[in-house]
Amino acid sequence: MTRRTLDGFLKYPWAAGHGTYPKKWGYYESEAEIFEWVRRGRPSSERSVIAEIMDWGDDITFAIHDLLDFYCAGKVPIDRCKRRQSPERERLIRGMFKRKPSWKKEERDYLAALSDILDQFPFEPEDRYDDSRAHRARLYAFSTSLIRYFIGAFRLDSSSVVRIDVDAHRAVEVLKHFIWEYIIENPELAVPQNGQQAAVRCVFTQLLNASKDGKYYLFPSGFQRQIANARTKRERARVVADCISGMTEKEILHIHRSLQGLH
Repeated sequence: MTRRTLDGFLKYPWAAGHGTYPKKWGYYESEAEIFEWVRRGRPSSERSVIAEIMDWGDDITFAIHDLLDFYCAGKVPIDRCKRRQSPERERLIRGMFKRKPSWKKEERDYLAALSDILDQFPFEPEDRYDDSRAHRARLYAFSTSLIRYFIGAFRLDSSSVVRIDVDAHRAVEVLKHFIWEYIIENPELAVPQNGQQAAVRCVFTQLLNASKDGKYYLFPSGFQRQIANARTKRERARVVADCISGMTEKEILHIHRSLQGLH
């Protein structure tokens, strides 16, 4: 792949353990040589135009398509947030400013963005979505209108610097909080996810210990040669991480139960 393509993949163009962004990074030290080649001549920590475009596109997808999928599944009550001073609307607003206390400085602007979105939403609380052709068409018109607006808000100036209209960016950020409020922080979904994270950590630890003890037969056949050839702890950890990241949710839970002696 070309340097430009690889640079486009780097949403976070800095190494793991970067002081300012400890939870997000674009490469490990084992990839430092490739990273330096890809980024040669570019300002430190400045993302490429391709990465900026992909990031904005990802934000739009999360804010619109993912949100409407959850609405259609009955998980996010956007319609019940339409009425001003309704319990659902108040709950959403409290959650927004709790997660983003810095927004208080521009509270009026964020509330205006929320109101504008809800005013456009094509369903009232008493007019529930039923997946009919007519209702799908209404949602389609709503989503395409927002997408057109958000895409139009993206600009590339003469110096190749990405500019996104502040009102559009604010609207996308507000839309994300529907999923945070009703999906990500929903105990019914958060508790199983926490259990899945524990399963991943457990499998990682046990496979890493198995690699140290030479128990390569515990690995899927496609990784047995790689783990046998790994010489250092860092190399073994990387193979174990690659192995686990290629598993489906069902596979990781199956191997977790098997390693624990559960059936």
